[in-house]
Amino acid sequence: MSRGIPLPTAILLVGQHTVIRRAIRGTPHNTYTVMFGRSPVWTIMSHPSEEDCAAAIRIHCGMTSLTPAKRGRPARGNFNGAVRAARPAA
Repeated sequence: MSRGIPLPTAILLVGQHTVIRRAIRGTPHNTYTVMFGRSPVWTIMSHPSEEDCAAAIRIHCGMTSLTPAKRGRPARGNFNGAVRAARPAA
């Protein structure tokens, strides 16, 4: 294959995931874009595996365990040891 003729854009199926292969002009390299519906999720230069596609879509949808489950101020706690009992009312 000559370097001047790029491969056409192709739609590939990796497992159940859709991947678009596009040639980089003037080079023998390709980019692979993992799609979730009509939105691109991840673009890389090597052919993705099925696990890579699933992880990219999981992160895109926000279904990862890396995001905190609870947001906001932390609960008030005892950070510096025991707290002295309150004085009785006089």
